Amino acid sequence: MAECLHDTALGMTGRWASAGTAAVTVVLLLAAAPTWARGCAAARTDAAAAAADHLRSWPEVFSFYRDYRDCDDGGVADAVTDAVVRLLPGHWGDLATLARIVRDNPNFKSIVLSHVDSTADTKDLERARNQSLQRCPPDLHPLCKDVAAAAEEAMQ
Repeated sequence: MAECLHDTALGMTGRWASAGTAAVTVVLLLAAAPTWARGCAAARTDAAAAAADHLRSWPEVFSFYRDYRDCDDGGVADAVTDAVVRLLPGHWGDLATLARIVRDNPNFKSIVLSHVDSTADTKDLERARNQSLQRCPPDLHPLCKDVAAAAEEAMQ
């Protein structure tokens, strides 16, 4: 009844009223689509959070990115950030592994660098920057330069 009164108030009657109501419904659903269509379903968020808590190597971080990139937000993203900034200085000897993954999957570099951010522990950021500046293998200089710059920016 309210729908009919609304349609009548808009000057719509009969088939036009139904078409008008349908059109408004479609517009509202399309407007809301970005909110409910993107992101990560609750069950996947739980799985992503569990996976993010166990990232101990660059291959594991890459697998997480491949499997759960749509869930990389909020608390899950914070856990990934913690893992990335711990891996950089803590597993410096594995930097060649990261470089190999980045070479084969260029978009992954921006994902890693996006997690070198201000939500990370400042001491971990300092260690990542210092390792990048002081202990970089010559063949990985571009990657080290990017890591150092991201860490420096995150600390400001």
